[in-house]
Amino acid sequence: MQLGIDIVKVKRIEELYKNFGERFLRKVFSEKEIEYCLARQNVAECLAGRFAAKEAFYKAVDNTLQKKIALRNIEVLADSTGRPYYRLPSQLSALQTALSITHERDFAIAVCTVIRRLE
Repeated sequence: MQLGIDIVKVKRIEELYKNFGERFLRKVFSEKEIEYCLARQNVAECLAGRFAAKEAFYKAVDNTLQKKIALRNIEVLADSTGRPYYRLPSQLSALQTALSITHERDFAIAVCTVIRRLE
């Protein structure tokens, strides 16, 4: 089992979105993530949480996987109860993940666990 954690200042993501708009969104987030976050009351907080989740995932996997998978392809979705989860590309199907995201005023924090299933 591997663990990754990341903290992001919401203001930083807000500035990136403000300065680069769609270009920033499309580079980092999937269509579903963009749609989900733009529908939220606090767009920057939502984007920051997902950004932190993607970075936490990167920290939980080895360097070779980091170089092969773009941030945009690590999709962070929410189930019907609002609980976040990863939807990963098929080449990562051997990974089992768990994710938690929290927000506290100016920060978004994410923790990821990754277990490689034996095939």
